[in-house]
Amino acid sequence: MKNQGYFIAAINEKYCELSKSVLIPSIRKFDREREITVLTDLPSQYNNIPNVKTIEYNHDLLFKELGLSRKPLDNYERYGAIPRLSSFVLSEYDETFIMDVDMVFLKDPAILWEDFSKMKKDIVTCGISDKNNNAPTSWHWGKIKDVQDSVNFPVPQIGGGFFYSNKNNKDLLEFSKKYWDSPSEYGIRSQFRGAVPCEVFIAMYMGNKGIRPVEFFPYIYLCDNDNIDEEISSISKIKDNYNLLHFIGHTNPSIEKMRKFLD
Repeated sequence: MKNQGYFIAAINEKYCELSKSVLIPSIRKFDREREITVLTDLPSQYNNIPNVKTIEYNHDLLFKELGLSRKPLDNYERYGAIPRLSSFVLSEYDETFIMDVDMVFLKDPAILWEDFSKMKKDIVTCGISDKNNNAPTSWHWGKIKDVQDSVNFPVPQIGGGFFYSNKNNKDLLEFSKKYWDSPSEYGIRSQFRGAVPCEVFIAMYMGNKGIRPVEFFPYIYLCDNDNIDEEISSISKIKDNYNLLHFIGHTNPSIEKMRKFLD
């Protein structure tokens, strides 16, 4: 087997519990061989989970090591965006699945490992782009064209929960630094919980390298948290058509309801 593994960030008790109750069990339902790395401020939470290693998250130390200048706007950037961007650097695997903790594998991940590895792309993620690899004009609060015009290269729309990455992406963070430090200079909005979403930096990197996102079907199903009971009633159909499920929406379903997709 290639040196492949999963990399997740679980900062604070809530996300540790989600990782242990939802994502990790869904991985281990199918895959007991590939290692899981967890970037977390609570490493002791994972002491008794086989084939899981931890990297302790110290924001101030990591921020300094990454060489970023602009201080985080809020806790989303501190505990979400920075851990996500650093995942591409911190992963020690040749090929990595970088994932949100609120995801569930519906089928054996081997299908995705095989498909994405064969694509020979440095990053694979789901999204939308036109023939020029540009996002729809509605993305990024309707302002993505400001970003595209500013940087003068295509920027696709991508989802933010799942990335296949190989070891050639160590330069993603270096690429992102100037945009992170001066986002408004490049038309980047800080409207996600009062902060800049990390997806836009990764999308810019992909556009600059000529990497297109793949379609969501049949890879990732976006589960509407706001209508979770209706989604649960459609589990069989969803599992027939998709490999991976990502919970999205304005509300947070209970772990009990999320785990119904593990059955």
